[in-house]
Amino acid sequence: MFRSITRAAILLNRSQIRRKTQFMDHTTIPAPFSGPPTIIIKSPYSVKVEPIDPVQFGDIKAVVGFLYLETETEEELSPNVKTAFQQDIQYDVRAVMSPSRDYMQVTCSEQRKFKYPPKDISVHFHVPVDYGIEIEVTGDASVDVKDLEGRLYEITTDQGTCRLKNLRGSRLSVETNGGDINCDSQLLFEFGILDAKKKGNISLKKLQGMKFCLDAEDGDIDVQATYLLRAELTSKGGHVKLGDIHGLTEVDVDSGDISVGSTSGKLKAVTKSGNINVNLSHHDDIKVKTNEGDINIKTLEESVSSALSVKSKSIEIDSNVNLVISEEDKGENFTVLTGQINPKDKEEEEQQQQTRTITVEAKLGSVKFEKNDWFSSLKLK
Repeated sequence: MFRSITRAAILLNRSQIRRKTQFMDHTTIPAPFSGPPTIIIKSPYSVKVEPIDPVQFGDIKAVVGFLYLETETEEELSPNVKTAFQQDIQYDVRAVMSPSRDYMQVTCSEQRKFKYPPKDISVHFHVPVDYGIEIEVTGDASVDVKDLEGRLYEITTDQGTCRLKNLRGSRLSVETNGGDINCDSQLLFEFGILDAKKKGNISLKKLQGMKFCLDAEDGDIDVQATYLLRAELTSKGGHVKLGDIHGLTEVDVDSGDISVGSTSGKLKAVTKSGNINVNLSHHDDIKVKTNEGDINIKTLEESVSSALSVKSKSIEIDSNVNLVISEEDKGENFTVLTGQINPKDKEEEEQQQQTRTITVEAKLGSVKFEKNDWFSSLKLK
């Protein structure tokens, strides 16, 4: 009986008439947990988690789960095939209550009898908005999580993409073994770790909180805005592109380029062989260094007064930059220049609470300073 059901399902899947999302299972489990609620999911298939819609489900304290299968036929699979498929992947959702921890557990395995492409199988869960999550998927399976305000979030993918949207909590940890990490809205956490191995990229719109650590092994990092006390970004073979940064930001890459759109805090950017492009505005201390690449720094006329120290084979300073050179020593291999950018008079210096410094070093490359007007700094198209 099971063999004939499996054969019928495979024939349906090969007919290739039109793809259809098959609704395979619906599960609603009450979750009267006393402690911080969490859902733990281990799956070889893609996972989506979002808050319960009270209009759709009512005001319930429960987890609502759906199992979907996308097929290449318009014909609805029979109940027997759906039941056999759920049994084949050992799909199970249950509440676990123990003296140490209460949580909702979701498990499923790889197919044993059925042969559907894993990318066509997914599990979707609607949970109370205050749920934390622990998700682990394998293969090309992806993870989508949005609009939650829990405490702890831990996500692990293999080659699949992790897509996050509008999340809040205390700690966020995301690790991929080659997949991308994307967020087109805000991540608001006290602490966050985003780690993309191999050629996985990290692309984020806005980070807010105390501290975030981003590491892309050979991929790129692109963050449009950070409002953090501390940000640490590292990559071996990729580039790092930052937009509007606030707080202490440290960037360390091997062969990639570093670019910063605007600075409102401290910046330390180091690359071995890449180029560095930085736009200065209301910055604190700035330190940028490259061994083999070039450095280009654009400063606004309204930028704060800063002590400048430059060391490079070649130094070019735009005549429009408000710079007073105090010393310039041209050696055989490099030139050392010190001075003051946007110097203030004595009264303004006394009012300025601290002396900001800009330290620039390009051992084998060149350094260029340009003036950037306010309108151009907006990057309007």
